[in-house]
Amino acid sequence: MTQDIRLETQSSIESEGLGLVHRSNIRIAWEKFLRHKLAVAAAILLTVLMIICYLAPLIAPFEFDAIDLSNIRKPPNSIHLLGTDALGRDLLTRLLYGGRISISIGLTAALLGTTLGTLVGSVCGYYGGRIDNLLMRLTDLAYSIPTLPLIIVIGAYSNTQAVGIVLIIGGFSWMQTARVVRGAILSVKENEYVTAAMALGAREVIDEIRRGALVHLGGAMSPFNAWLINRGLATLSLRMQRHQESALAVARFLEQHPRVGRVIYPGLESHPQRDLAERQMSGSGGMVVAQLDLQTATALVERVRVFTYATSLGDYQSLLFYYPSNLYVDEASYLDADQKRAIREWTGDGIMRLSIGLEDAADLVADLDRALGA
Repeated sequence: MTQDIRLETQSSIESEGLGLVHRSNIRIAWEKFLRHKLAVAAAILLTVLMIICYLAPLIAPFEFDAIDLSNIRKPPNSIHLLGTDALGRDLLTRLLYGGRISISIGLTAALLGTTLGTLVGSVCGYYGGRIDNLLMRLTDLAYSIPTLPLIIVIGAYSNTQAVGIVLIIGGFSWMQTARVVRGAILSVKENEYVTAAMALGAREVIDEIRRGALVHLGGAMSPFNAWLINRGLATLSLRMQRHQESALAVARFLEQHPRVGRVIYPGLESHPQRDLAERQMSGSGGMVVAQLDLQTATALVERVRVFTYATSLGDYQSLLFYYPSNLYVDEASYLDADQKRAIREWTGDGIMRLSIGLEDAADLVADLDRALGA
């Protein structure tokens, strides 16, 4: 159903000459990034620096550890573009090789800190409650530690290599990200579409309800309809008594009428299982079935005034509906010949189902008598 509506909407839009563009989340994020000019410029600059630094073995004029004591502390010149250091090493070469390490450590540490912060912030924002309070207090505790001095001290006294530096920097740079992500998730949780999704429930549960519960239990009624039905239970016994009394009177009338064939109603003495019905039920209900040929049924439907021709049943109004055997039996592809023959013996040319309402029994009988006798 939803797919049909979506396709119909897309067809109508295309017929009007409007293009319907589907964009993924990645594409939306990329378009937002391109609109941020400063971010684009920074990304281009960082990319150029990374390419230059990682191509250091190819473009550096000297080896990174080549010592030349005859060129100590030389200013920039045509040979050493950035000059030399205290050991005569080329500063441009040292800068290119050092940039490789600095960029690698910086990007990896930033990725680690962002990942940790996103994970902590997501858990806090999604679950909330005690988990949120505990993790946010730990975040505040980590915030209170002077990060830069601690990193310097740890790096100086632990002889830490590049991997250790990445872990130290990333491990002390996730707090701000955690707070931002937590705030964003809390903001999203307040949106109306999230509330609607929570009210609908999980997709797996909804699918199971559609496959099973709706088939066996029917749709869920509105609170007002539930209140009306509950209110109506106070008079249910009186209404059922009226249904049954009127149905028995109608059934007895139809049973003795010459234009009516077999009449099926558990309250009739002629019903083959009347004794079983009396043992199992306190009443016989309001449904009566009468066997009629098509001509008689058509005349009855056209002439009744109190009864209403409708497929529904169980209303306070009396309803009737005709089932011709040639349509509901002969054309049924799921029945074999023996089954059709057995059903035909019971239905004849067709059956009229009467759902007896709350009208006076004498009025119902008079309406049927007039319609059948005309």
